[in-house]
Amino acid sequence: MRWLSRNDSRIRKLIEILEQIYGCRQRRQGLDLTQVIVLTVLSQNTTDVNSRRGYFNLLKEHPPAAGVPEEIKDSGWDIRVVDSAKELPPPDWKSVRKSDQKSLESAIAPAGLQKSKAATIRAVLDWQDNLPEEPGRYLADLPEDEGIKCLTEIKGLGVKTAAVVLMETTEADVCPVDTHVNRICRRLKLVEYDGPSREKLFGELQPLIPSGEGYNLHHNLLSFGRTICKARDPRCGDCPIKQICWDRRVRKEGEELKLKFPG
Repeated sequence: MRWLSRNDSRIRKLIEILEQIYGCRQRRQGLDLTQVIVLTVLSQNTTDVNSRRGYFNLLKEHPPAAGVPEEIKDSGWDIRVVDSAKELPPPDWKSVRKSDQKSLESAIAPAGLQKSKAATIRAVLDWQDNLPEEPGRYLADLPEDEGIKCLTEIKGLGVKTAAVVLMETTEADVCPVDTHVNRICRRLKLVEYDGPSREKLFGELQPLIPSGEGYNLHHNLLSFGRTICKARDPRCGDCPIKQICWDRRVRKEGEELKLKFPG
């Protein structure tokens, strides 16, 4: 029985190959933290199209002082969450805060789960109102683990959402574990943990990622998961990382391999 490369070595190789395919992602600057939280909440358990429709309804009912540009009104719907944050202005949060629960639920209904999502949005706005300074600046001054703890104390926000928000708005060096990252990590068997919790997987994955690579790895894994390592009918024959894939080499091809975990 042969050893497969140590997992930290395979992660470095994974980063290298994905960067050759998808490039090095540039962080977006100046994103509104509350907007990113709300967009991420609306995106849960739905499509990009539906979450964007729900967000756009918020914009129509609670427009910013400058209004909503006409070219945005006619733009496409199938745009990812953070791309929406870059393209679309935030609504008037004070107006959203004053709206009643029913109207808020009605506005975001296209995104689904409107009762729970509306409650989370209200909890976020309450949290924001009680901070001593602007939320992005406040979280940027905290260590990453404290920032995640701070955000997950808001009812309705989990570790994945907190990590996404910090990564996109404070330059935190983390790789959030969403459905694509979760699936790819398990197929590659990148961490020793083999249970269902994404939070535990996130906790084991972060120390293995080289410093400064969290943002790039996360976004490249999203692209890889959407195009090649798909949930159904993954394109294993076209996969550029098949030589470091545990699922392919052991489960599908029957090789006898052992894993080496750091530590």
